[in-house]
Amino acid sequence: MARASVLDTLRVATTALLPITPRGADKRLVHLLQRLRDKYGDDRLQLRVPGRSFSLVLSREDVHRVLSDAVSCTPANVEKEISPEVGPLDWDGFATMWWRLVRRIVLGDSAADDSRITARLKSLRENAKWSYFHRKHAEHREIFLRDIRSYVDRAEPGSLAERIAQLPKSADVRPESQVAHWLFAFDAAGMATFRTLALLASHPSIPRDQDHLRASVLESLRLWPTTPLVLRDSTVDGSTLLIPAPFCPERDLVLFVAAKALSTLFLEHDFLLTSHPQLANHKPLPEVLNPLGLRFAVTARTVDEVPVG
Repeated sequence: MARASVLDTLRVATTALLPITPRGADKRLVHLLQRLRDKYGDDRLQLRVPGRSFSLVLSREDVHRVLSDAVSCTPANVEKEISPEVGPLDWDGFATMWWRLVRRIVLGDSAADDSRITARLKSLRENAKWSYFHRKHAEHREIFLRDIRSYVDRAEPGSLAERIAQLPKSADVRPESQVAHWLFAFDAAGMATFRTLALLASHPSIPRDQDHLRASVLESLRLWPTTPLVLRDSTVDGSTLLIPAPFCPERDLVLFVAAKALSTLFLEHDFLLTSHPQLANHKPLPEVLNPLGLRFAVTARTVDEVPVG
């Protein structure tokens, strides 16, 4: 395994490990990865960090190997949870629907109203922006994982918790930690879905079938990445693997849920983007699009407008 110079380690740290700054971060990270691959090759690159082992994953093939432990599942009842009311729709209103749906898919129906898990997830995510530079809140994290563990032990039928509970047990595997990763993935997916809604509302000519909706979500992620890196701790040598988001394959389940949610939103409603910036065809798209600032006017479609089948 090649070892990065001190200067290249600092470049990685200032580009990807400091608190997330969306403006141009993805472009800078891609350019840096290209330079590092040209210099060091495709193997993992060990970074010079005192007191801890960090390795940067530089090839797509290695990314697939690291992330090959994903569990697939087909979610149900998306239509029941994603049902906006006519009138204004902001991030808070969308996030409430989104998280009820996510908790049911990941943890089971009994978790639909368990907003404590979502609140703790939000707090942990805010701390995670500083990555390993932030002091750890061990007690707060343990409460979060304990609550998730209770749902994994319950293993409600049809949930991801049931699927992971059925996997072979191992002393060095903590299922609740994997479930936490799924929740973090859905956290970012919710932001991407809301941004995609803004794109689709501004471009009504785009078809609303599943293929186009999936492509629209991916385009939203390309335009406005939610995070520069995915971190994984190795159970082999204890090192931390840094996986660049531009290399990560889309996760079928998360992408399916995002596209299905959008399909449900447009099934009986139309959306008008009322906040700024507007995403018109004749204007350049903004480099940053904060989902928390998006606002829509929701109107009901007439019977003749609602698609059949």
